[in-house]
Amino acid sequence: MKPVDYYHQRAEECLRLACGATAPGEQEVMRELAVRWIRLAERAEQKIAEMRRGDDYVAWLASHRSDRKRAGLEFDQGAG
Repeated sequence: MKPVDYYHQRAEECLRLACGATAPGEQEVMRELAVRWIRLAERAEQKIAEMRRGDDYVAWLASHRSDRKRAGLEFDQGAG
């Protein structure tokens, strides 16, 4: 799974939770979280596009892979 897809899945999850929210303010908070996940996905897409235009893409991708390892978030780059 690509990181951008992961971010979109988190946004979808937040929207599902918002639909089922019953506590005061919970629906608003979950919608805001969804918006933030979407913005993160958009920024990641922009950064990837920028880096692909330059020679730094390989270095950027390698650094993010090591960041994901440290965070315990492994993404299968071959899928999708």
